Amino acid sequence: MEFGVLISRRKRYRQRMQTTHRLRASTAAMLLVFAIARLAAPALAADRMELHGEVLDVPRGETIELDSDEVKDIPLWLEGVYAPELDQSGGLEARDFMKQLVNQKSIVCKTDLQKAGTRTIAQCF
Repeated sequence: MEFGVLISRRKRYRQRMQTTHRLRASTAAMLLVFAIARLAAPALAADRMELHGEVLDVPRGETIELDSDEVKDIPLWLEGVYAPELDQSGGLEARDFMKQLVNQKSIVCKTDLQKAGTRTIAQCF
């Protein structure tokens, strides 16, 4: 075997090993990031504020106004609920249906007070 061929084989071997080590290091880093995110998720969920109160008004099909001891006069946007705007087809019906469902009833809402425009996003039960 020639000397030049032997050097090029060693060079290719080193390059493959460096690539392998880089891949292993980047994979380990990604796994670490995912593990930290997974461990932090329950802690972030625990930071959610729980609001107890009575529904005062339903201005739109996906928004309620809650009278709560913890927070006053905050419009809450119901997470995961979509209703048409009042000027769209079905908007008034959606609002009226939501009023029949929750108006003047005591409910519990969980929120981290994250804003969506002028409203706060919440999960209500």
